[in-house]
Amino acid sequence: MQNVSSWFFPETSITTLLKTRPMVMSIFEKYGINPWSYNFESISQLCSLNQIPLDTFLVEFKSLSKPERHTEWKDQPIYFLIDFLSREHWHFLQRVLPAIKRSITEEKSENVESLRRIGYLVQEWPKFSSALQEHINEEENFLFPKIIHYDYCYRNQKDHADFLGGSVNVYVALKMLGKETEQMAAIRRFLSEMLFSKAVLHGEDPLDDQLTKQLKDFHEKLIAHSSLESEVLFPMAKAVEKAMMDNQIAGGFSITGKNKQSAHS
Repeated sequence: MQNVSSWFFPETSITTLLKTRPMVMSIFEKYGINPWSYNFESISQLCSLNQIPLDTFLVEFKSLSKPERHTEWKDQPIYFLIDFLSREHWHFLQRVLPAIKRSITEEKSENVESLRRIGYLVQEWPKFSSALQEHINEEENFLFPKIIHYDYCYRNQKDHADFLGGSVNVYVALKMLGKETEQMAAIRRFLSEMLFSKAVLHGEDPLDDQLTKQLKDFHEKLIAHSSLESEVLFPMAKAVEKAMMDNQIAGGFSITGKNKQSAHS
């Protein structure tokens, strides 16, 4: 991801910190900090109120581990998986999409079919990129923070406003699951069409093999990414939600102290 020094400032908000590196939760929990307990306006304010030198926090932040795809996600807090997914988002938007766009704009061919396909890519790429950006923004600005907060409250036996007062406003966030399926299906369909159109051509296709490789690799990574969300993240999040609801029905953490077992198992 981008160099920490390029965006980490004393005035950086906790929201930005959590969005950029969800693994920062490991630091908060190490120091017993609930980042939602106060309306922290910045990193410096959080550090000051908790008597943590800003330099110490920065060193620990820079040394945060980066979970990889082979991680046993169900054995870890949900923020491990969300950190991995968020880093993939950054890679898609800042590395993969710009690289493919450059390949598209630089491609030259005298083959009529190749030119037609390139023309279609040039025309549709902005719409495709915008749809993917919108999808990622919805997850990172609403869904992911909601899941991280629920999981924190469950693991640390903290009540959450969504589950209090007798009117439970639960998981509006996961209603995005249907939209997730539709959005990713459209994105994958677009890439599949481009790859299929190459596969059915007769004879040699002058279209740059590098562009085809980029599209194929991106297609495969998007499928793996989407599967990780729908098959691992969402079930884990739903389990936490159910555990939180069951606990509230039983009287809440502050009353019962129950439900210490993992909701992920």
